[in-house]
Amino acid sequence: MLVAALVSVLASYGAGQSRWLGHSLTWWQDLTAACHASLLFFAASQVLARAGHLRIDLLYARWSPKTQAKAERAFAWLASLPLMLLLLTTALPWAWRAWSRLEASVNPAGLGPLYLVKSLLVLASVHGLLVTLRAMFARTAAVADQPDPSGV
Repeated sequence: MLVAALVSVLASYGAGQSRWLGHSLTWWQDLTAACHASLLFFAASQVLARAGHLRIDLLYARWSPKTQAKAERAFAWLASLPLMLLLLTTALPWAWRAWSRLEASVNPAGLGPLYLVKSLLVLASVHGLLVTLRAMFARTAAVADQPDPSGV
């Protein structure tokens, strides 16, 4: 992710300096958009992997660890897992078509291998799916043996 952030910053700079750096402005803009998209896709999974996702702490902080784990499992089953599966089932045919045609940018002098950029969406959805499953089962295993004092 750090590499994508650095490339994004350099690409933004390169867009301004395009006539001296050997690529067109369109090429730099396509590269910047691809880096921003990859940052967005992979950052969401990383936040979930580090248990930093948003939740309503007014309620969550008062719950026992066992109830918190139940809420996180419910979020994973009802929101995160279906979203990642939808993303994967949508992105896979889209990327497959791009690879079958070796699709390039529609912009003249744009980024050449657009099929590689579209493959990032498939990789991000697989990564998000694995992170969701890992977070779901790790949190469940961590609190499985703890008693629930609140009874909630």
